[in-house]
Amino acid sequence: MKMNIIESMLIGLGIGGFITSIYWAFNGQPLVVGVALVQSLLQGLAVFLIYYLLPLPFLVRFVIHALSSYLLASMVYFTVIYVKGSMTALSFVYFTLTWLFIYIVLFIYFHIKNTREAREINDNLRKQAKNENHKS
Repeated sequence: MKMNIIESMLIGLGIGGFITSIYWAFNGQPLVVGVALVQSLLQGLAVFLIYYLLPLPFLVRFVIHALSSYLLASMVYFTVIYVKGSMTALSFVYFTLTWLFIYIVLFIYFHIKNTREAREINDNLRKQAKNENHKS
């Protein structure tokens, strides 16, 4: 089933909103939350554009997605720096490692989910083909 652009953006908003609300909602930073939600919508848009519209090999799309995700997440990071008014190299390393961890966890989750769905679709197609062969 092909996803439309609105569904993709809403999934991005849901994932980003959940992650953002865990960390920032209790710190009272509305600017950061707003930027994070915009970032999430843009991430969902990027996923749609990269995976559904670009006729490139999967590995190239994966790398483009990772880079765009990191750049969009950096937008939130630099907004936090603007709000707090300070930046340290250690916090940038921590941000990068946190982003990498979240990206890997989400990649694994969606890979497992998509693999299961593909297996179910293939099983259903085999059953249908078997039933059609018995009818002939």
